[in-house]
Amino acid sequence: MRTHIPAILLLLAIPGSLHGQTFPLSPQQEETLETTGELTIYFDGTPERILYHGPLSPLIRADLKDLSPTIGVESLFRLPMPSSLREGSDPIPELYNILHRVSTMKGIQYYSASRGRMRTMFHDAYRIASPEAREPVPDLTFSELPREPVSITIFQDDSSFGKNLYRITYRVEGSFILLSMENLDTLAYMGLIPLVSPGGLRTHLVIVPRGEELMFYGICGVRTIRFFGMEKRYASFYNRIVALKNWFQSQLPLRP
Repeated sequence: MRTHIPAILLLLAIPGSLHGQTFPLSPQQEETLETTGELTIYFDGTPERILYHGPLSPLIRADLKDLSPTIGVESLFRLPMPSSLREGSDPIPELYNILHRVSTMKGIQYYSASRGRMRTMFHDAYRIASPEAREPVPDLTFSELPREPVSITIFQDDSSFGKNLYRITYRVEGSFILLSMENLDTLAYMGLIPLVSPGGLRTHLVIVPRGEELMFYGICGVRTIRFFGMEKRYASFYNRIVALKNWFQSQLPLRP
């Protein structure tokens, strides 16, 4: 397993209280985080460790071990906490419902460094009742947090892999929310080259409220079909995490 920390990627400052607990960082990472805005690490194979060390991290590590990914990427972002969520007693229920608004992924963009412009990642997205019933159904909304994990099936049309079904599972433990997503269809690059078999793309997002900020952590493991070097397309999976971060941030209440 080789880990890469690209110098061109931006990194962000995290409160010191997180360093030794939820997101323990090396001195080099801490130094970089003080002056930049995003922490991103690429890896080959199953990573020996991941940035997130919270209560749901054993589940993520076990899932990656089961996947035996060819490549992967993890990114950590710090987002401002909307004042309306800071004023409430517990922001977790609202944040949990935000993550269920999968239909609002439609049209979300990310910045493509290779093209030098913004691009749309998700051309369409919506929840469906089951893989057999593909008609859109409304997003779920919860009046109180479920005690058990909740799984849904969604349709997603994205710029890299086209139209496919995914399973999303939501979990809450204390002040941590985990969204886990895996593909149910074979993913073909540009609709032509089979790249990822069902279950071969697994993405985990962790949301952690911390005072005046939100920590957004994403890790994506991919078991690719080796074909003409396509297993090295890190950018497609990094862009996916960025687009999901942009989507989540777009759904946060506006600051007054």
